[in-house]
Amino acid sequence: MKWFHKHKRRLIVCAVLFVGFMYIVFNHYIFAENVGYMVGDPFIGVGVPADETYVSAFADEQLHWEIAYWSAMIAEYTYAKASYPEINFALTTLGFISARFYSYFDINGEWHDDLMVDVGVRDIYVSGYDPFTLIAIAFRGSVPLMLGSPTTQENMRRNMDIRSLPWRDADATVHRGFYDQYRDFLTYILPAVNETFDLDILQSGVAADPNVNFWITGHSMGAALAELLTLDLVENGVAPQRIITYGFATPLVAHRRLQAHAISIGASDRIFNIVHRRDMVGSIGYGLIRGRSLAGDGNTVMFGRWGLIDRNHHSLPMVYLPFIIAQNDAPLRQQMEAAFITTDL
Repeated sequence: MKWFHKHKRRLIVCAVLFVGFMYIVFNHYIFAENVGYMVGDPFIGVGVPADETYVSAFADEQLHWEIAYWSAMIAEYTYAKASYPEINFALTTLGFISARFYSYFDINGEWHDDLMVDVGVRDIYVSGYDPFTLIAIAFRGSVPLMLGSPTTQENMRRNMDIRSLPWRDADATVHRGFYDQYRDFLTYILPAVNETFDLDILQSGVAADPNVNFWITGHSMGAALAELLTLDLVENGVAPQRIITYGFATPLVAHRRLQAHAISIGASDRIFNIVHRRDMVGSIGYGLIRGRSLAGDGNTVMFGRWGLIDRNHHSLPMVYLPFIIAQNDAPLRQQMEAAFITTDL
């Protein structure tokens, strides 16, 4: 009994952590719904944005529902590996020249991708405005757990690495697992992007091109990486007005000091997140529950009823896209809803 009373606090903390861990595991492996991906042609009868739409989206510091819709479609197609192995079908539908990039890790002599990024490039011409090159960057989220692949295991290992690392400032820290993923992007993928499209994104000593705009998106882990890239671009001289970032089910990526830093330099003004209130992934991350998004406080749209957080509300095509489609600010896209098909991975 003396030993119990002496270590009571530690035992309580361990019990709470164990229960929390089992709850997360139970949700992931028992209750998790598939992310799903599009099949067929969901774009039948659906118009693509005019160039003027992109101009207005960059000019306005408010969430633009039509751009949010296409951001979600682009993010969804990052998962569509079987049907479209080399391109993002949503990006090509929008007229972008698209390519897919991977980083890899080795397990017992076999190479597996731990990170995948779709990139598209197209020029925007609108009368009365200076033309610009629009670069779309979409980060794939974690590979679905039901596949049981090494990629899934590596993604989950980093998702659950909630330790902190400095973000170029000892007082501003970031989720270690997401930061490790982001550094893989910088090391292995970004050089290939620059070479493929003849760009100079974040190249050392190269000034930001004032004629280049960035459209960045992602779901789940991909949304966390999209936030980090947005912050990095602004820190390296890209004007915030040349970036729009849309995240879905965005985890908490950073300490409040890093959020304050992102706000102070204007990066937060360009990040828009859409999160279901019961989506577990949108409620955890850095330090589990004490982290922050890099989006400004007014730039996160929460929807759905409060309740016990879980993974059942994490699906992009089954939960997030229907909410976006239903907004009065954007076309309801009734034809698209009729052709909207999901299938298990």
